[in-house]
Amino acid sequence: MDPCRESLPPLERGKSGESELKSSRQSSSMPGERGVAGVGSGANIAAFRAWKAFRATNRFGCLDGLRCLSIVAVIWHHGPGGSLNGVAGRGYMGVSLFFAISGFLITTLLLREHEASGTISLSRFYVRRSLRIFALYFAVLGIYCILIYLAPPGPEMARRFYSNLPYFLSYTSNWFVGRSGTFAFAWSLAAEEQFYSTWPSTLRYFRPRRAIWLLATVLAATITWRFLAPLSVRPHNFGLVVLSNVPMAICWGCVVAVVLHNSRSFGLVWRILGWRWAWLVILTLVLVVLGAFPRDDVPVNFLFALLVASCVIREDIVIAPLMHQRLVVHIGVISYGMYLLHGLVYDAADKVGARFGWHVHGVLGFVVILLLTIGVASLSFRYYETPFLRMKSRFEGPRNRSVKALAECAPPQQTTS
Repeated sequence: MDPCRESLPPLERGKSGESELKSSRQSSSMPGERGVAGVGSGANIAAFRAWKAFRATNRFGCLDGLRCLSIVAVIWHHGPGGSLNGVAGRGYMGVSLFFAISGFLITTLLLREHEASGTISLSRFYVRRSLRIFALYFAVLGIYCILIYLAPPGPEMARRFYSNLPYFLSYTSNWFVGRSGTFAFAWSLAAEEQFYSTWPSTLRYFRPRRAIWLLATVLAATITWRFLAPLSVRPHNFGLVVLSNVPMAICWGCVVAVVLHNSRSFGLVWRILGWRWAWLVILTLVLVVLGAFPRDDVPVNFLFALLVASCVIREDIVIAPLMHQRLVVHIGVISYGMYLLHGLVYDAADKVGARFGWHVHGVLGFVVILLLTIGVASLSFRYYETPFLRMKSRFEGPRNRSVKALAECAPPQQTTS
């Protein structure tokens, strides 16, 4: 589902090697590049070098693997997983993993742009986001409108869909529609779009240091509300409606981006997550928490952000070869299209299955639906979305283009989604 696939500008300024490590004890040309506390020890030298590698990376390959895991979990939940208990019945939490990835990537992109140019170009940002998101979203929404008009699922369902259409068009369905009914999956896209509409401006006008405190306040308020009110309770006050729909995972993803952007805080995280098996420990904790707290998503949202951190803090984690497999990467790339289109695939398969007495919501049906969704989303990505994506390069700005030119002159580096 995650529509964020910007190429992040790598570290542009600063010296390289151990000379920078030594000079960072005294001064630095960039905020946050002040070296690691206790520079001189082998562990801190390794942490500093890892931070430099992180800042030089403009595409984190392992995140495609996390996207693949997320979209497969969501499609599983809308199939056989929806009727199961325990971990197998919580595939819907794949959306929260998408949120954590988006929060991290967007914030990292904005922080690097702000550091390189002293500001954030909101116009270019929103044009790039629009080219990535709107074309497919409104096309799929249009398909739903046509299908419901030609073959209404029932007068009441059709009436509800068309009455909710203004909220789908304005990305406010998470506030006014909820998470059930036709096209209800748009709630997550609405939440993400609301994040895009507020967070870049906050970073630009409040500056990163102040913005992170504002983010922490929102996060604390969101967590407090989740503890005070059950997830099944829908508040009537509009302010509480907005607060209850702030995705905690996005906020935690933003926090991870800010922490890893700074060399000192990166060094602290490196001591905990800087080993190649850290992702497995975090993933195990995720599964344990999903099973132990079926009605509480607060701890798992935090763990999702840690999982993202464990996959980007170093690119050579043990599971990296699997995450870099062609099919896994491809599913990660087209995950946004899969999220939007899998409902249509399920509906079509339901109609075909009804004629032949085949229940498509079983395990075999899930496999078939998954393969069909991959096929449809692949065609959409290649023939419909790609022309829009190619136009994004026109709005990168001269500063980002110069960064890319510098990167092309340097030795090949790993590239972020």
